[in-house]
Formats: sequence, C-alpha cells, structure tokens
Amino acid sequence: NTNFNKRFSLQSVASFTNYSRRTLSTTEDKATGYEVLALGTGQQDKIKFNGAMFRGNVLYKISDKVSLQPGIDINMESGSGERIGTSTKTISDYAFFVTAEIAVTKSISIRPGLRVVDNSVYQAPPVIPAINAKFSLSENIDLRLSYARGFRAPSLRELYFNFFDASHSIEGNPNLEAELSNSFTGSLNVNVINKNSFKLTTVFGSFYNNVNNLIDFAQKADDPTITTYINVAYYKTAGITFNNTITWKNLTATAGFAYTGRYNQYNESDKSLPQFKWSPEINSNISYAFKKAGLNVN
Repeated sequence: NTNFNKRFSLQSVASFTNYSRRTLSTTEDKATGYEVLALGTGQQDKIKFNGAMFRGNVLYKISDKVSLQPGIDINMESGSGERIGTSTKTISDYAFFVTAEIAVTKSISIRPGLRVVDNSVYQAPPVIPAINAKFSLSENIDLRLSYARGFRAPSLRELYFNFFDASHSIEGNPNLEAELSNSFTGSLNVNVINKNSFKLTTVFGSFYNNVNNLIDFAQKADDPTITTYINVAYYKTAGITFNNTITWKNLTATAGFAYTGRYNQYNESDKSLPQFKWSPEINSNISYAFKKAGLNVN
C-alpha cells in the first residue's frame, strides 16, 4: 500500500504457488523379498501445480464529491499429472475493473462499477456491471440498495482433477459451463438509540440471487459410486434479515433473525410444489471487552 498524497494512493497484492509431489509405489513379496513397481492408478505419478495471482488498483480522489478506482485482476493456474490428465492443463483469467464513488448530494451517494473479463477457456459477458447506492433519509436512518452481475469460470480442480482413494471417488468434469448470476440486496439501517455509552442499531435487509449454471456436486449418471460436478440449470435464493446490535460501555450484544428461501427445481415439473423452500435462522452473540487486559470474551 502506498499513499502518494491525499488524493492518490496505490494498493496491490501478488502471490505465487509452486507445488510438486512425486509418488513411487512398489509391491513386495514378503516371502521372497521380490519387488516390482506397482501398476495401479496414481501409484507412479508426479503432480505439478502452479498458481499465480496479482491484483492492483489505484484510488484517485478527483474532488470532495468524486473518486475513481481503476484496477486489474489476474489469476493463472496450470497443472499436470495422472490425476489431472495426460497433458498439462491451464486456465487464465484477466480482468480490468473500474469503480467510482459519487456524492450526488449530501444525502445521496452512488458507487457504479464495471468489470471486463478475458478468460482463456470461457466466454465472459462483454461488460459485468455493479451499482451500489446509499440514501441518508435522516441523521439516523440510511437506505442502501445494490445490484451486481456475476461471472465465475470453473476452476482447474472442478474441470480436470480426479481424486480416488479409500474414502473418496471424485471426478472432474471438463464439460462444465461458467456461472452467471444477478444479485439484488437492500437494507435499512436505523440508529434507534445513541446516547452517551448506550447504542442500539437495527438493520432490516433483503436479498435475491439468481444463478444460471450453478456448479454443484452430483452422482455420476452411469456410475452412482462416483461424485462429479454438474451445472444446475437455475438456482435462486431469496430472503429477509433482521439484526440488532446493542453496545453499552464494554458490552456488545447482537440478536438476529433470517428467513431464507432456496429454489426448488422440482417445481418446474410439478407446479403443486412450492417454488422456494423456506427456513428460519436465529443468531445471537454477546461479547465483553476487558480493555486493560487486552482481552475479549465472547
């Protein structure tokens, strides 16, 4: 991270992984001491895997009301070995993105974003958009709305990696398609009480996600003993959330409720079944900070 001045800064992160594993197996006759190379699947193998990632972006504050954040995102994977196939498999993902934060008025700010992706195997949409908006309805109430388009290409593991041992029978699927999604979220944030050392904050939220070609596990059609990856034609989730946070001196307590619906694909063939299967969830957490001792208890 580098801050050149008050208006211009740079953030970047990079990583590189190089992994190799050699497997040499022999079969021995204990009575005679005679040894031969084992011929089972994966018993004579050398697996190689390389992964590289770089992400960098600059933040430029054009004015007090407008800031711009362009950047690049690069991910590359390659692998070889008997569990992956006879040849080296590679997949690369190059992306350019740009976001902006615009203070339209004192009470309205928006954050539009665009992402352009070039994948070595899959065709991405020409432009992947996203937009976030914040409306300050009053000093203590904020309304936040967002929309995002999603694209995810299958990983090298999902496409090609085969893993068989005493407990697993997992096979990659080179015919997978990329995931595409549309996501909508909204929330109403209310500062109910904010007096002295006592604060009560309430957040009402909702969400809706629609995913095409979701990648999931399934039993192989011609051999149910093998697990593989498939594309689910449509997958949707929807729900509402209600979360409360109380802060008093060193004590913080949260209590929340969520009601989540997951798409029931059997509804497509039997309209008497509900389109979503709904489930409730309750969550709570209490924490206390002993500041002198630097200790938090949850």
